[in-house]
This record gives sequence, structure tokens and C-alpha cells, in this order.
Amino acid sequence: MSQLIEVKVPDIGDFDEVPVIELFVKVGDTIAVDDAIATLESDKATMDVPSSAAGVVKEVLISVGDKVSHNAVRSRLFGGAPEPTRIGRFVIVRRIGAGGMGVVYSAFDEEL
Repeated sequence: MSQLIEVKVPDIGDFDEVPVIELFVKVGDTIAVDDAIATLESDKATMDVPSSAAGVVKEVLISVGDKVSHNAVRSRLFGGAPEPTRIGRFVIVRRIGAGGMGVVYSAFDEEL
């Protein structure tokens, strides 16, 4: 059974009410830890705010133009990591990079 996880705004420095200028998720999206959820813009910097949890977005509690502070709830997820991505019998951990010869992944074989 999945648990409901609240994803909150991380520490954004000495700023109190920072406007949301872009949202990257909507209800039903599957996200991973560190996926960007929103972009915040202060008078000194613009920053993408990552998700602190993996799961399926159940509710988005902010909108473009809203002002947020540290620890404000941004969204709620049905927790638990989504089903792992596989290539053949290998479980993909993460993408390492790409180049002229193709894409390189970190992966493991559950059968070993």
C-alpha cells in the first residue's frame, strides 16, 4: 500500500516569499527523487526545486505566480518508487551520460 508523502520547499536561503515562475509536474505524473518540480525566482537567483521523494503526483498545491517559503508543502505524492526501468534483464539505476556511441546507464542484474 502506498503512503501519502508531502513534498516541501527546501531551504531557499534568506528569502521568505519567493514567486513560482514555472511548474514541471501535474497530477498523475511519475517523478523520481531530484526531478525538478518547479522553478523559483528571487531578486538574486533562479532555481529549480527538486523533489525529495519518488512517486506519482496526487495533488499539486502551488501554481505559477504563487509565493512560497521554506517548508511550504508543494505537492503530495503516493509514495514508493515507481516500477524500475529495465533493459532486458538489467534494472536501470540511473543514466550516467551519452555520447557518440550511445547512452550509458548504471544498472544491475537481479539474477546475479
